[in-house]
Amino acid sequence: MNLEAPMPSMGILHLQEGSKKFQLTRHLPLEDLAFFIKHFWIVSWDLTGQPPHPQHVVPNPCVNLVIENNRSACFGPSTSKFTYLVEGAGCVFGVKFKPGGFIPLYSAPFRSSSAIPWTLLRFLELEQLKSNARSSHEAMHQTWSL
Repeated sequence: MNLEAPMPSMGILHLQEGSKKFQLTRHLPLEDLAFFIKHFWIVSWDLTGQPPHPQHVVPNPCVNLVIENNRSACFGPSTSKFTYLVEGAGCVFGVKFKPGGFIPLYSAPFRSSSAIPWTLLRFLELEQLKSNARSSHEAMHQTWSL
């Protein structure tokens, strides 16, 4: 199922002008994920031989997991506008979580470091630690059950 999400600007300033420089698509999650994820988004561009385009964004108060060549990260809610320089050719894939939808994956507060990206590697390490902790807990429980 590949449902395309509606295209309000959602914090992307001057989206109509920007859409001349890049393509943005949003895709709804499967029903099982819809409680946690607002939508998936993809931005692609090819400005080869053209000047860079500064795209201004006022983020929504939610977490975005962003996967990009050499810049993948998890971004917490931000309170200020930022600018992304669209240049050359590229593509970015993102997961926009609903408010509170990221908590099952990472329960530490984002408050004090909301503008600092968490690298994808660190995110995956945390998930591995949680998995290891669950396995250890299950093994301990099985030992005591004998």
